[in-house]
Amino acid sequence: MAKGRPLGKADVLYWECVMTGFLDDLKVTRSMQLERLREPVSRQARIDNMIEHMQAEHDNEFERLAATISPDPCWNLHPIGAWQGWESVLRMYHANFPFAPEGPLEMIKGVHDPRVAMWGEDHVLFHMAIYADEYPLHRNLTILIKFQGNLVQGETVFLTDENLIAFMRNHVKELGTDKFEGFVPFPAA
Repeated sequence: MAKGRPLGKADVLYWECVMTGFLDDLKVTRSMQLERLREPVSRQARIDNMIEHMQAEHDNEFERLAATISPDPCWNLHPIGAWQGWESVLRMYHANFPFAPEGPLEMIKGVHDPRVAMWGEDHVLFHMAIYADEYPLHRNLTILIKFQGNLVQGETVFLTDENLIAFMRNHVKELGTDKFEGFVPFPAA
Protein backbone atom coordinates (compact mmCIF):
# COMPACT_ATOMS: atom_id res chain seq x y z
CA MET A 1 0.00 0.00 0.00
CA ALA A 2 1.51 3.33 -1.06
CA LYS A 3 2.01 6.03 1.57
CA GLY A 4 -0.43 8.89 1.35
CA ARG A 5 -2.89 6.98 -0.80
CA PRO A 6 -6.40 6.57 0.64
CA LEU A 7 -7.46 3.01 1.35
CA GLY A 8 -9.31 1.54 -1.58
CA LYS A 9 -11.80 -1.33 -1.65
CA ALA A 10 -9.03 -3.82 -2.43
CA ASP A 11 -6.91 -2.54 0.48
CA VAL A 12 -9.81 -2.91 2.90
CA LEU A 13 -10.57 -6.41 1.56
CA TYR A 14 -6.92 -7.37 1.92
CA TRP A 15 -6.70 -6.26 5.56
CA GLU A 16 -10.03 -7.86 6.39
CA CYS A 17 -8.73 -11.13 4.96
CA VAL A 18 -5.46 -10.83 6.87
CA MET A 19 -7.27 -10.14 10.14
CA THR A 20 -10.15 -12.60 9.83
CA GLY A 21 -8.60 -15.61 8.16
CA PHE A 22 -8.26 -14.89 4.49
CA LEU A 23 -9.76 -18.05 3.05
CA ASP A 24 -12.55 -18.41 5.59
CA ASP A 25 -14.55 -15.54 4.10
CA LEU A 26 -13.90 -16.39 0.46
CA LYS A 27 -17.12 -17.52 -1.19
CA VAL A 28 -15.32 -19.59 -3.85
CA THR A 29 -15.51 -23.14 -2.56
CA ARG A 30 -14.00 -26.40 -3.72
CA SER A 31 -17.49 -27.63 -4.64
CA MET A 32 -17.92 -24.63 -6.96
CA GLN A 33 -14.58 -25.41 -8.59
CA LEU A 34 -15.39 -29.10 -8.94
CA GLU A 35 -18.71 -28.17 -10.52
CA ARG A 36 -16.92 -25.94 -13.03
CA LEU A 37 -14.40 -28.72 -13.70
CA ARG A 38 -17.28 -31.00 -14.77
CA GLU A 39 -18.36 -28.56 -17.49
CA PRO A 40 -17.60 -29.67 -21.07
CA VAL A 41 -14.08 -28.65 -22.04
CA SER A 42 -13.62 -26.57 -25.16
CA ARG A 43 -11.26 -23.94 -26.46
CA GLN A 44 -14.08 -21.38 -26.40
CA ALA A 45 -14.91 -22.18 -22.77
CA ARG A 46 -11.23 -21.77 -21.89
CA ILE A 47 -11.08 -18.47 -23.78
CA ASP A 48 -14.20 -17.29 -21.95
CA ASN A 49 -12.73 -18.30 -18.57
CA MET A 50 -9.39 -16.63 -19.38
CA ILE A 51 -11.14 -13.43 -20.37
CA GLU A 52 -13.16 -13.60 -17.15
CA HIS A 53 -9.88 -14.09 -15.25
CA MET A 54 -8.27 -11.06 -16.92
CA GLN A 55 -11.41 -8.95 -16.63
CA ALA A 56 -11.59 -9.74 -12.90
CA GLU A 57 -7.96 -8.59 -12.59
CA HIS A 58 -8.88 -5.43 -14.52
CA ASP A 59 -11.93 -4.79 -12.33
CA ASN A 60 -10.00 -5.73 -9.15
CA GLU A 61 -12.67 -8.24 -8.12
CA PHE A 62 -10.83 -10.83 -6.07
CA GLU A 63 -13.57 -13.43 -5.59
CA ARG A 64 -14.44 -13.31 -9.28
CA LEU A 65 -10.76 -13.85 -10.08
CA ALA A 66 -10.50 -16.77 -7.62
CA ALA A 67 -13.49 -18.45 -9.28
CA THR A 68 -11.50 -18.77 -12.53
CA ILE A 69 -8.59 -20.65 -10.91
CA SER A 70 -8.35 -24.43 -10.54
CA PRO A 71 -8.23 -26.04 -7.06
CA ASP A 72 -4.51 -26.93 -7.35
CA PRO A 73 -2.79 -24.05 -9.15
CA CYS A 74 0.87 -23.20 -9.68
CA TRP A 75 2.15 -19.77 -10.74
CA ASN A 76 5.77 -19.64 -11.93
CA LEU A 77 7.87 -16.55 -12.41
CA HIS A 78 10.69 -18.13 -14.39
CA PRO A 79 13.59 -18.18 -13.56
CA ILE A 80 12.87 -16.55 -10.17
CA GLY A 81 10.47 -18.88 -8.31
CA ALA A 82 6.90 -20.10 -7.91
CA TRP A 83 3.75 -20.03 -5.82
CA GLN A 84 2.17 -23.48 -5.61
CA GLY A 85 -1.21 -24.38 -4.17
CA TRP A 86 -4.55 -22.65 -3.70
CA GLU A 87 -3.70 -20.59 -0.62
CA SER A 88 -0.28 -19.57 -1.89
CA VAL A 89 -1.58 -18.40 -5.29
CA LEU A 90 -4.50 -16.50 -3.75
CA ARG A 91 -2.18 -14.80 -1.26
CA MET A 92 0.07 -13.80 -4.16
CA TYR A 93 -2.91 -12.24 -5.93
CA HIS A 94 -3.99 -10.47 -2.75
CA ALA A 95 -0.52 -9.02 -2.30
CA ASN A 96 -0.70 -7.59 -5.82
CA PHE A 97 -4.21 -6.10 -5.62
CA PRO A 98 -5.22 -3.66 -6.93
CA PHE A 99 -3.95 -4.34 -10.43
CA ALA A 100 -3.26 -1.61 -12.94
CA PRO A 101 -6.02 -2.06 -15.51
CA GLU A 102 -3.85 -1.79 -18.60
CA GLY A 103 -2.03 -5.13 -18.13
CA PRO A 104 -5.14 -7.34 -18.09
CA LEU A 105 -6.61 -5.44 -21.06
CA GLU A 106 -3.43 -6.06 -23.05
CA MET A 107 -3.71 -9.78 -22.20
CA ILE A 108 -7.35 -9.84 -23.35
CA LYS A 109 -6.22 -8.28 -26.63
CA GLY A 110 -3.61 -11.05 -26.92
CA VAL A 111 -6.22 -13.81 -26.43
CA HIS A 112 -7.76 -12.80 -29.75
CA ASP A 113 -4.48 -12.28 -31.61
CA PRO A 114 -3.45 -15.48 -33.43
CA ARG A 115 0.02 -14.02 -33.99
CA VAL A 116 0.80 -14.22 -30.25
CA ALA A 117 -1.72 -16.73 -28.79
CA MET A 118 -0.68 -20.26 -29.71
CA TRP A 119 -3.21 -22.81 -28.47
CA GLY A 120 -2.40 -26.37 -27.49
CA GLU A 121 -4.46 -29.19 -26.03
CA ASP A 122 -4.37 -27.95 -22.42
CA HIS A 123 -2.55 -24.62 -22.66
CA VAL A 124 -2.03 -21.36 -24.50
CA LEU A 125 1.33 -19.72 -25.07
CA PHE A 126 1.49 -15.94 -25.43
CA HIS A 127 4.67 -14.85 -27.18
CA MET A 128 4.17 -11.10 -26.98
CA ALA A 129 7.86 -10.26 -27.19
CA ILE A 130 7.63 -10.87 -30.95
CA TYR A 131 5.22 -7.91 -31.23
CA ALA A 132 6.68 -5.80 -28.44
CA ASP A 133 5.53 -2.50 -29.93
CA GLU A 134 1.92 -3.71 -29.91
CA TYR A 135 2.21 -5.24 -26.41
CA PRO A 136 4.42 -2.75 -24.53
CA LEU A 137 3.43 -3.93 -21.03
CA HIS A 138 4.36 -7.52 -21.91
CA ARG A 139 7.23 -6.69 -24.27
CA ASN A 140 9.80 -8.86 -22.50
CA LEU A 141 7.51 -11.73 -21.59
CA THR A 142 6.42 -15.06 -22.87
CA ILE A 143 3.49 -16.44 -20.86
CA LEU A 144 2.29 -20.04 -20.72
CA ILE A 145 -1.18 -20.56 -19.26
CA LYS A 146 -2.22 -24.12 -18.43
CA PHE A 147 -5.76 -25.32 -17.86
CA GLN A 148 -7.45 -27.90 -15.70
CA GLY A 149 -10.74 -28.40 -17.45
CA ASN A 150 -11.71 -24.86 -18.38
CA LEU A 151 -10.14 -23.31 -15.27
CA VAL A 152 -6.73 -21.63 -15.22
CA GLN A 153 -4.40 -24.07 -13.47
CA GLY A 154 -1.24 -22.11 -13.78
CA GLU A 155 0.76 -19.39 -15.36
CA THR A 156 4.42 -19.49 -16.19
CA VAL A 157 5.79 -16.06 -16.95
CA PHE A 158 9.13 -16.41 -18.72
CA LEU A 159 11.20 -13.29 -18.10
CA THR A 160 13.49 -12.55 -21.04
CA ASP A 161 15.18 -9.35 -19.87
CA GLU A 162 18.43 -10.17 -18.01
CA ASN A 163 18.36 -6.83 -16.15
CA LEU A 164 14.83 -7.49 -14.92
CA ILE A 165 15.77 -11.02 -13.86
CA ALA A 166 18.78 -9.73 -11.91
CA PHE A 167 16.67 -6.99 -10.29
CA MET A 168 13.94 -9.43 -9.25
CA ARG A 169 16.39 -12.02 -7.88
CA ASN A 170 18.05 -9.28 -5.85
CA HIS A 171 14.66 -7.96 -4.67
CA VAL A 172 13.60 -11.40 -3.40
CA LYS A 173 17.01 -11.91 -1.77
CA GLU A 174 16.91 -8.52 -0.02
CA LEU A 175 13.35 -8.85 1.25
CA GLY A 176 13.54 -12.54 2.04
CA THR A 177 11.01 -15.14 1.03
CA ASP A 178 8.99 -14.55 4.22
CA LYS A 179 7.79 -11.31 2.54
CA PHE A 180 6.45 -13.42 -0.34
CA GLU A 181 4.29 -15.91 1.54
CA GLY A 182 4.18 -19.28 -0.19
CA PHE A 183 6.88 -18.29 -2.71
CA VAL A 184 9.61 -20.84 -3.38
CA PRO A 185 12.66 -19.37 -5.13
CA PHE A 186 14.36 -21.31 -7.90
CA PRO A 187 18.12 -21.80 -7.54
CA ALA A 188 20.16 -19.29 -9.58
CA ALA A 189 21.79 -20.82 -12.63
